[in-house]
Amino acid sequence: MSNDTVYRTVSGAEIQLRPVSQVLIGRIKSDTEARLREEGLPLDPPTYTVTTATGETEVHAHDEASLETDADREAWSAHQAARVRLSAEVNRQVTKVMLSRGIVIDGPPPEWAEEMRAIGVRVPEDLTDQLLDYLTMEILITPADVQGAMTKIMQLSMAGLPAEQIAAVEGLFRRQVAGNAPVPAADGEGGVVVQPGPGGDADGPGVGAAAE
Repeated sequence: MSNDTVYRTVSGAEIQLRPVSQVLIGRIKSDTEARLREEGLPLDPPTYTVTTATGETEVHAHDEASLETDADREAWSAHQAARVRLSAEVNRQVTKVMLSRGIVIDGPPPEWAEEMRAIGVRVPEDLTDQLLDYLTMEILITPADVQGAMTKIMQLSMAGLPAEQIAAVEGLFRRQVAGNAPVPAADGEGGVVVQPGPGGDADGPGVGAAAE
């Protein structure tokens, strides 16, 4: 196996990695946003109007500095909550795809599910969820393993992009891991959405971390 496609875990296990389609990741991002918009979530910031000196009316998006009334603040809070939900759902699905498709593995052995049930651990019925549990319980055991494997999958997935763009995305990934850089809002243009390793989100714990 090429060193470029192999990740060595903290415990010494070697796993083979492969790239994940940037188009697929972009579709997860844009389609999740579209679905939440159809549900009526206020993903766009609330707006306000101003009248110019010439009598024309302009519409501007609110930010935290422009909130004046209780209604403004309520609308802003609803917008922020909607962005958190979008982030949680995108991160959950992208992490699931990055790990389940980016790691070359047949799946957990049949006896693994029985062992888990024997110690009181629930095993998901969904095969992809089951694979994700197996990966994070038995192979990518530490936060460093998850972050390291996902970083390498991300690098493989960006093969062919300009070095400057790869460096920028890697920098964003490192800041995300530190909790300092949210993922931008979906724009429907595709591209890799890099996610940090284990962490919580708005709906409960998971291997993805929240993003704006």
